[in-house]
Amino acid sequence: MFQVNVKNLVLASAVAVCAATPSLSQALIDSDYGPFHPVIGFDAQHRHMHFEEGFGDNLWKETYPQGNIYAGLRFGSYFGIMVGHENTKTRDQTVNISPTDTFLGQLPFAAATAIRGSSDIKGTYAQIMGYLPISWFNLNSTELFLGIGAIHNKLRLEFQLLDGSDSRHYAESDTHAKVEFGVQKIICNHFGLRVVGGWENTSSFDDLKPVEFPDSISNVNLKDTWTIGAGFFWVF
Repeated sequence: MFQVNVKNLVLASAVAVCAATPSLSQALIDSDYGPFHPVIGFDAQHRHMHFEEGFGDNLWKETYPQGNIYAGLRFGSYFGIMVGHENTKTRDQTVNISPTDTFLGQLPFAAATAIRGSSDIKGTYAQIMGYLPISWFNLNSTELFLGIGAIHNKLRLEFQLLDGSDSRHYAESDTHAKVEFGVQKIICNHFGLRVVGGWENTSSFDDLKPVEFPDSISNVNLKDTWTIGAGFFWVF
């Protein structure tokens, strides 16, 4: 009974928002927006973040759920600017490293060793947006979008030997290129849904050294990141 009531409440709230908000119609996508139109939105995303073989791939996770919140301005029908912030969930895992495994650029262990790794990444970005209205398959109020800009990411990595004999921390910041692309649709007045993919030049995080041992030969090399997700937005 509780689940039914919650579902009905969500549906009723969505209907109320649609009914209370002035309609934007097809002209929102196909015609001039006017001088400025603010946009806010949120995505739930999945990040795929590879480490190079032997330089972190056998310790830290490669997939991360993340949230992305953003705000921007539309200038007419085809251009805009966007700023936002994305943050992954911290992910932990325990692995066993054998004496023949390359671990952070070395063969450091004489016997199989259990290690717990922890990792996350977050960033604030700005980008220029381009929009292309489409009407394929009668998809009214639908458009493709492309965003090109830069993101300032903060990467945090940790590992600890389970016997307590050693632990290392990596904390690094860097600004690099970011690209977003996808399709979005106004489904109810000012409210819309979108599907988005993205790429970030996180391979600029390379040759990372632990905070405790900045002169250590142990290092971490990250590859570029890909993301995919879906979310909702409002145009005012």
